[in-house]
Amino acid sequence: MSENLDDLKQKAKQLAANNRLDELIPLCTKIIGLEQEPHEKARAYVQRGIAYGKKGEYDQAIADFAKALELEPNNVSAYLNRGIAYIEKNDHDQAIADFTKDLELEPNNMFAYRNRGLAYIYKCDHGKAIEDFTKILDEQHHDDTEAAGTYLFRGFAYIIKSDYDKAIADYTKALEFELNNANAHLFYAIAHRERGFAYIKNGNFLDAFKDFVEANKDEQVPKSKVPEIYFAGQIADIYKERAEEEGAKVIELYFRLLEAISEIQEKQFYSPQPNAEVAHYTSLHTLKSLADKGPFRLYNAAYMNDPEEGRVFFDIMKESGIDVQEGFYGDDAPPYPSPAYIGSFVKADKKNEEKDKLFLWRMYGKHDGQEAAGACLIFKHEGTVFAKSPSSQTGAMQQLQSKLLMSEGTRQNPEERQPLKPELYKIVYSDEEIPQEFPLTREMQLAGIPSSDKWNKQEPCEKLVESLKRLKEHIDNEKDNENKKELRKLVRDLLDTIRFLFKSRHYSEEKEVRVVQVRYYDETETPQEPTDIQVDPAQTRSRFYLETHEHFRFSEVILGPQARGVRELIPWLKERGIKAEQSNIPYGTSYP
Repeated sequence: MSENLDDLKQKAKQLAANNRLDELIPLCTKIIGLEQEPHEKARAYVQRGIAYGKKGEYDQAIADFAKALELEPNNVSAYLNRGIAYIEKNDHDQAIADFTKDLELEPNNMFAYRNRGLAYIYKCDHGKAIEDFTKILDEQHHDDTEAAGTYLFRGFAYIIKSDYDKAIADYTKALEFELNNANAHLFYAIAHRERGFAYIKNGNFLDAFKDFVEANKDEQVPKSKVPEIYFAGQIADIYKERAEEEGAKVIELYFRLLEAISEIQEKQFYSPQPNAEVAHYTSLHTLKSLADKGPFRLYNAAYMNDPEEGRVFFDIMKESGIDVQEGFYGDDAPPYPSPAYIGSFVKADKKNEEKDKLFLWRMYGKHDGQEAAGACLIFKHEGTVFAKSPSSQTGAMQQLQSKLLMSEGTRQNPEERQPLKPELYKIVYSDEEIPQEFPLTREMQLAGIPSSDKWNKQEPCEKLVESLKRLKEHIDNEKDNENKKELRKLVRDLLDTIRFLFKSRHYSEEKEVRVVQVRYYDETETPQEPTDIQVDPAQTRSRFYLETHEHFRFSEVILGPQARGVRELIPWLKERGIKAEQSNIPYGTSYP
């Protein structure tokens, strides 16, 4: 019996409405194979592309939209949805080109203006973004959700432009709308957060404090990416019996510390060039798990086995004029899990010269206790989720954008708990100046940092030390001992995001870069590493971990000089699309 195309199309429509993507995709494939009329075939490609986009499979989505445009060059839905897929892939030039083509075909498509404005924001082209958002707001035919979202996004553009008064006006206008949709709580939280940031840039810490407290009420806001919200909520709880003005004074002190820390992170951020590589040494057990699509784990910095970890930072601070360890990590600071989770990598090159060194195999490439018997995993920048700069991380704006992109291709159920994209930082080795040019990012623009600035070991200390001294003075004058403990813990939470980026000079040969993820949450929500070893919990601390972004994958493996089962492992890895070879360094080689 022949297939009834009309019945298949009706079924596809129902599956799409119910977001049953795994059933919809093969059904669209069947329709594409049976359909002969070009317009209808193009329509099926678009439908399948939208389904791929909702699953986060953007390359497949883009390929389907391209097929649709081959069949029907003026298919506006294909242009619009392909542009959205390009935004998700951070290919903003291609996204802008597709939205512009869509607008040539349908000049009054407010969805295309909205999305093109977002793409301009991500490119820091605030002028063109403002033009697109203003075009939408000048139109009289839009609903409250669209108008509120457009005011919010134009506010983002004004923030980039450093026009904080206009940003505040737009955020205030956005907050006047009474939204009843499922995402309203997230919208209000982000609008309060962004307006609070603009208030701070204008020196109005009281209104900023009020906005941050409001934003903190929403649990879905990624507080690890917007720490102002987290700290405002904590400070509001500490000062709940006092006047708001007192809390505002304290949030100013913590914001100054946050600014100083952000500058250090900016200058140490590792932004690899296309095709650059980083290497990670691990056991064969871990290799096999990851090759089978297991998650890459970052472990809590407080449980790292090197006793020097974090201490070099204390020494640098002490030399600069403040005893951080005594002042904030003293007797009232019992062992506690750090908010920082770390993965260590080595900067590599295409010739294997950096990733294939015997001393690295001996230290980190072990397997079952035997040195040089593990594996070296190679992560390439192209095709691997390494962010190009901190400003391109998934944060409050991008999370809201995923929910508010106005098109049929919008993901209806984005994964709220999807880990953030990894952030890589270069290690600072003590007693060694490291001058380094660094790119001008959005955060640096907002902070007024000139692009010609240089980084060396003394430079970040002045602003950081000054902010810590002011905080220490305030905390020392606090009369409530419990409040003192909580305020010190907030300082530790911030300092832990950078103190593991400083190591002794004798490690400098490693040329290490680190993934650092931050989580300001109760540790009981964080997975604990399973173990069959019976330990005394009073003597041995549990190891907590975070799983990285699902697309954080390696593409190549070098097996250690002492690795066993190489003949079986190499074809097994190649079956999984992973290039594999064994180290060419004979074990026992003398290495300087």
